[in-house]
Amino acid sequence: MSGMRMAVCLLLLVVCLAIVPGLSLGETRSGTETIHEDYYVSITINFFDGESMDVSYTATVTDGPNIDVFFLDAAGLADYEDSETFEYYTAMSDLNTASTTKSTTLAVKGAYYLVLDNTEAETAPPWNALDDVAIVIWTLITETDKGTDGDISSEWNEWLLGGVACIVLGIVMFIVWIVLGIWVYKDAEKRGANGVMWLIVVILLGIIGLIIYLVVRPKMPAAPPPGYAPPPPGYAPPPPMAPPPQ
Repeated sequence: MSGMRMAVCLLLLVVCLAIVPGLSLGETRSGTETIHEDYYVSITINFFDGESMDVSYTATVTDGPNIDVFFLDAAGLADYEDSETFEYYTAMSDLNTASTTKSTTLAVKGAYYLVLDNTEAETAPPWNALDDVAIVIWTLITETDKGTDGDISSEWNEWLLGGVACIVLGIVMFIVWIVLGIWVYKDAEKRGANGVMWLIVVILLGIIGLIIYLVVRPKMPAAPPPGYAPPPPGYAPPPPMAPPPQ
């Protein structure tokens, strides 16, 4: 393999390994919840890997009273479940709503919770003797930016995947180059040139050698006229006849 082709393969390997660890991993979850009066549903969002996480959600009440939607961290959820005063992310929460859509980017790792609330935690639905059931359809989309701060095992898998892809690409390029070398050898022999010499030139010079051969290769020998049959092996023309005596 020529130095130029070796450099190209190494460049491809570096590019593959540089790009693969920066991939973003996305996940979409959805569901339909039947939330009875004075109950809630929490949906867990785990952010422990990567540099940041984009989070977006929609929640729509298709039947029943409005609900409160809270976006909480672990401490906020603990206080919420203890019926104490709790803190929530106001930009990602929506109170007394029938339909909401929110999005944010998380930079602090930890567990987060999307709470669909049909209780008196903040705003109360029209309480009465009936069980005011809320039917809620929700969709949650998370996308983690792996960056260079991901989980070691996950990052290693991505590097391995990129390395395997580059190795496969290198093998394919090598096979293609072998096929081209065989073609150069056979084509040169057909044209009366030294096939071995041109094969060596192409192997040593790479694409430059192939271009040189295509430019300077001799023309194909002229085809014999129709009906021409080559002489049999070992045939020698008869000696010229002596001139007749004067």
